[in-house]
Amino acid sequence: MGMGSFGQGARSFQGQRLLDILQAVVSPLNLPGWGISATHPNYVRARQMYLLDKFSRNVETNLAGKHKYAVRAAYIPDQALINGILDDKIKAVLFTQCDPLMSAPNSRKTYNAFMKLDLLVSANIFMVPTAAMADIVLPVATTNECDTIACFTGTGPLRAIPKIVDPPGEARSDVMILNDLGKRLGLGEYFFDSDVETMNYVLGPSGLSWEDMKKKRMLAGTFDKKGEESGFFTTSSGKAEIYSERAMETYGCSPMPLWEEVIPRWQPSKEYPLLMTSYMDEEFHLSKYKHVKSMRRRKTYPLVRLNPEIAKSIGAVDGDWVWVESNMGRIMQKLAIDPEIDSRIILCNFGWYFPEDPSNADQWDKANINILIPDEPVERASGGADTRGYPCRVYKAEPSEVVLPAYV
Repeated sequence: MGMGSFGQGARSFQGQRLLDILQAVVSPLNLPGWGISATHPNYVRARQMYLLDKFSRNVETNLAGKHKYAVRAAYIPDQALINGILDDKIKAVLFTQCDPLMSAPNSRKTYNAFMKLDLLVSANIFMVPTAAMADIVLPVATTNECDTIACFTGTGPLRAIPKIVDPPGEARSDVMILNDLGKRLGLGEYFFDSDVETMNYVLGPSGLSWEDMKKKRMLAGTFDKKGEESGFFTTSSGKAEIYSERAMETYGCSPMPLWEEVIPRWQPSKEYPLLMTSYMDEEFHLSKYKHVKSMRRRKTYPLVRLNPEIAKSIGAVDGDWVWVESNMGRIMQKLAIDPEIDSRIILCNFGWYFPEDPSNADQWDKANINILIPDEPVERASGGADTRGYPCRVYKAEPSEVVLPAYV
């Protein structure tokens, strides 16, 4: 599924099907790009390293069991993991290079789940909020402190990122943290002794070694025009299946996308008349790097963008702190007036916490937009939850309510 708004959330699977069906119906065969077949580079995918052929899993006990696409794609949706913890099915968790306290919807539910764990381990570069509340923090080597391969979309080309300097202190690659953990669990025969050995295994099907890859720099697939005689589609019928029994039988979805499966879930109300969506900063990456002073000097605080009419109606001006509130809770961000924003929309800043105030896990709930968003409903196939278009209201914060140390 794609990374656009139709490739995420509670309409991702059927929404993407809808776009594919429209393309099949309206696109002529001679349109540039039609019938192009992508051949992905040949290497060992992450899902092939889950040892499913060595240790079988019971699909019925899988936390994502009712989300058949998630099971086939070998991932567990956020809310399925959190519900599993709250239902006492999960007692210990290791997170590597992620910050689910900030990135998963319904953050207070996530916090309560993490507090219930017997053991929470976070492997990360920085002390992000999830790491700040962890029992054990494992320092991870960053870019060019270890030999690694990057695949930024999961399906795109591989890129070699060679080691240039040694990591500081006890920091190691997350790959080696997992390798050593596997060995300590008695599974040493399936794991590796070094980053380079791991890279050589991943690259094995391509015929390249890590030394070859460092010289080549990138391993990409190809895009070729499929011949009509071979068929454009990999469906059992060889045709574009607008009505798909496989969608129903395999994934439990309706055979054709239904209107209610792709329309927005929520509508504004008198109490919450605006719809909240979000944006990511150019200065940071997701929720990371709020600790880096050079980046914080470019953007010191989170900015919520509002139409001038809305700002005027609440008596606020540029730079004022304002509350954004939903029926789930409220958060505080600084106002940035933007005439390009529709007067029905609140555009909130994603991924914000305040490492300059280490109390309460870096004030994780002060400006975190996922405080405002529920983790239900979810899509049947993928388990995706909507994180856009949730009804909210906005109002000016009182000076006494702004309790944050000045950033230096």
